Amino acid sequence: MAFVLYRAGLHGGWYGDDLMYLRPPGSGSPWLAANAQTGWYRPLEAAWLAFARSHWDTATWPIHAMAIASHALFAGLAGLALARLGASLTAAAIGAIVVLASQAAAMAVLGNDTLSQLWCALFGSAATLAAWEARGPRRRSFTVLAVSLFALALLSKEAALGFLPVLALVAGWPARSHDTSPATHSFAPPGGWLRWAVFVGLLVGVTAAFLLIRNQVGGLSLAGSRYRPALGLSTLTHVAQLLAAAITPTSSVRTYLAWSSHDRAGLAFAVGAGLVWLAFLSMSMIAGRFRARAAGVALAMLVALGPYALLSHVSELYAYVLLGFLGVIAGLAFESASRAGAAPRLGATLLVAGWLALQLPAVAEKIAFAVRNGAQVAPLEAAARPHLVLAPRDAGVWLVDDDDRSPRYSVFLMPGLGPLNFGEAWLEREVGREDLRVRVVEGRFEDVVARHPQDVVLRWNGREFERALP
Repeated sequence: MAFVLYRAGLHGGWYGDDLMYLRPPGSGSPWLAANAQTGWYRPLEAAWLAFARSHWDTATWPIHAMAIASHALFAGLAGLALARLGASLTAAAIGAIVVLASQAAAMAVLGNDTLSQLWCALFGSAATLAAWEARGPRRRSFTVLAVSLFALALLSKEAALGFLPVLALVAGWPARSHDTSPATHSFAPPGGWLRWAVFVGLLVGVTAAFLLIRNQVGGLSLAGSRYRPALGLSTLTHVAQLLAAAITPTSSVRTYLAWSSHDRAGLAFAVGAGLVWLAFLSMSMIAGRFRARAAGVALAMLVALGPYALLSHVSELYAYVLLGFLGVIAGLAFESASRAGAAPRLGATLLVAGWLALQLPAVAEKIAFAVRNGAQVAPLEAAARPHLVLAPRDAGVWLVDDDDRSPRYSVFLMPGLGPLNFGEAWLEREVGREDLRVRVVEGRFEDVVARHPQDVVLRWNGREFERALP
């Protein structure tokens, strides 16, 4: 199902900040150094990108195939979690479909540099499920598995740090029995507090080892980065933005266009549909025998979101970490409705069908946007090449696009020079002029400041670059 849904994006090209990851073959071991351009140490993704580059050059289908397969596993994991929580096979399938078909997953699945996000969510969520299973009779085996999967999540993306408190929460969830009176409820985790402390100690040890390695190969400071930590009112705003991106059933692109163009009808529909879906998800925490577990999943979801919400800048990409939890909550909501009677079951079925009817065209539209953006890079590079080849040595070259006022949104709506943004170093290598200092400017021409007499300013008119005065 995942390959059927995303097959049109299998050959989507490199564009935008993807180009920072399009490194020449033999650029060094991904395990021993951070990415020279981004500064991130994400060795699992870097190793796969290096392997794909060495075997298939710049072809993107191996990257997208891996992304689609990872997304399918992530969806299946949500279904497995529901089955382990006692939900029916139908509810488990619905939970998996909610993850698989969500339009909020498109950015992670379609990117050429987003395997880190996919694997962070996949391994972190798998570690969470393993920690839940470690509460049973096979504690030792699942404890080792949970710690190992957490280590893989960290090696995928540093934001997996958010799963550390989630794993501690799951492992320490009270082992209360529904068959006993409240007076006999135990608030201790299965195996006792000592076993829980050992488990948390292992997680902290793995985290410390990762941070030590990361400090050696790439540094820990995010100062000066647009992704630096920024605790404050913006944290709550980011939580709301990411939850809205993950929960809203309508396309985030269309919702943004409705908001930016003051389309009240379109915005009202998006908000209304989102509130209906949110009410359905909330029912799992209000009524039914699974309400405590649904509330626990919701709490874990918010905790896992922590590292993203604390950043000074957030992206729709980060909403992906929420999808596994939301899929489980949706499955529990359907299960609770099914057990309430035939009418609630029918209503829940129709609601899920309506949600799916909104998701599928939204995913298809985002695939089309991504493919189109990737296809724009080659013509833009060809238009800039003759100017860059003839530019004076060591010159600064400004590629300016100040005429196109079309809407811009994330990695989907990228008019003008948008597909080249963040690809300046790639462009310098591609034309064999690494002595240049290329800058892409999407803004006012007046903002360009040529610092040296030999600097070149090239203005994009929608068809070609024109030489302009500095």
